[in-house]
Amino acid sequence: MAQYSTGTVNIRSGATSDIHGIGTVWGGGAISAGDLFKIRGSDVFYYVAAITGNSDLTLSSNYVGPVASGIEYQITRDFTPNYNIPEIHDGDVDWPVIMTEALRQIDNLIASDVAVTNSDLASAKSDLIVAESDLLSIASDLVVTDSDLIVVSSDLTATRSDIFNAIADSITAFGAMDTANVSDLVIGIGEILSAFSDALPYN
Repeated sequence: MAQYSTGTVNIRSGATSDIHGIGTVWGGGAISAGDLFKIRGSDVFYYVAAITGNSDLTLSSNYVGPVASGIEYQITRDFTPNYNIPEIHDGDVDWPVIMTEALRQIDNLIASDVAVTNSDLASAKSDLIVAESDLLSIASDLVVTDSDLIVVSSDLTATRSDIFNAIADSITAFGAMDTANVSDLVIGIGEILSAFSDALPYN
């Protein structure tokens, strides 16, 4: 909606936040807290803090202009939905000043977002440094694991040797027996020994 500018205002004294209207109807939802108040021809904006009646409102900061009576004013009531940037409409008074205020607010938001982005980048860089440290730790663990594998390989070789010795002892024992089928059994055990030799890992 367009600016509200019905009536005029009296500035009772300098450095005050209380504004008195003449012929105004500020109550009933016509004006809301957060709207922009400005004396016509001035480039200074004030936010409305509260509406205390049809002819009285309170600004969020003290008015710093001259004491005056019956002066024209305007209250901007429309803002963008996300960042509350003041909007202008056809027929608005002093709209270039309002546009300048909107551009300044946008500029401040962009500068703030850039600062936050730089902070996020610094944080990400810190995380990457930690990740590099973790990788070095993992590499160290892999070296230890390689050592463990060498030990396991040695254990497997020892186990293979134990199996060979056990089978050899069996061959000797059966060889000493006076049985017709001993030779077949010895041959069978020899084949088992050969199979173990092919299957087990060794250097």
